[in-house]
Amino acid sequence: LETVNKTKERNLVLLMPFNINRIEKDSSKTKIEYLKTDKFLNITLDFYAGALKAIDSAKVLGLPFNTKVYDTESSKYSSNVATIIKNNDFSNVDVVIGPFTNSFVELAGQLVDKKTAVISPLTNDVGVGGSNVFYAMPNETIQKEKLMAYLQTKSDAIFAIHSSSKSKLSTYFSSNYQGVRSFYFNEKGIFDYAILKSNLQKGKKNFVILDWDKIIQVLSVVNNLLKLKKEFDIQLVVIERNDALDFEEIPSKNLAALQMLYPSAICENESVEALHFAKAFKKDNKIQPNQYATRGFDVTFDAILRMCQEEGFFKSSETQISEQIESQFN
Repeated sequence: LETVNKTKERNLVLLMPFNINRIEKDSSKTKIEYLKTDKFLNITLDFYAGALKAIDSAKVLGLPFNTKVYDTESSKYSSNVATIIKNNDFSNVDVVIGPFTNSFVELAGQLVDKKTAVISPLTNDVGVGGSNVFYAMPNETIQKEKLMAYLQTKSDAIFAIHSSSKSKLSTYFSSNYQGVRSFYFNEKGIFDYAILKSNLQKGKKNFVILDWDKIIQVLSVVNNLLKLKKEFDIQLVVIERNDALDFEEIPSKNLAALQMLYPSAICENESVEALHFAKAFKKDNKIQPNQYATRGFDVTFDAILRMCQEEGFFKSSETQISEQIESQFN
């Protein structure tokens, strides 16, 4: 904030998949029904509400920029991004945020000037990229690499329990992390914990990575690791946070007892700034910000701050690491 150039005006564009035309033309559903049933629309509106809060905050701080918002009318396989860029002047746009699908983000990156940064704000899919395309979420491969690097700095006793020998993660470990010792459920869905126990090491942290495809496997591993924890220092690791872990038959106290560890692209934040954002957002929207609203704020505020630097968005992204409410941009 201390290094922004307040004399040069910048331009921001939001490409948001509201799909207003489709909603207006659909006589079978009311707008209220759309808001109650369309998950994608709700994600879009939450993100947009967070982005508006970021724009408002930046204006209050005196940052000189203009904002335009376009409805990309996106579905999974179609979008009017090309039409929007063709029919509007994007020549002086510094940053475009959106749309939400990587393929359309990359299309936008190809169609605008290469001095315009285009940001994919939400997905963690691996993108094909482009010199002016930025991904605001680290993809799963990056998250796996960070997690494995962390484990290796703490211990060399790293084990994995796989649902089968053909699992994607099993192949990933054998190709990239041969120090990880892998064990498997057999075809009958049974796992031999005696073999695992004979490999666990006393006096060391034993990381046990769980790679499952059935709830019953999670229950089995969690219950047996709790028994083994009486003899060994064990920490449960999951590569990807999964809703299955919220299954009511897996008490969260058991996952806590095993100090379950997983990589996350967001951090819990209870700082004064975060609480101030939540309070201001609730005042505007009568509801607490969810993850998409917070993401909308983080990506948009960060983009505005960077494009308003003397050196502009591109140079800032190369040299400055920043932290917003839940996200670090590095």
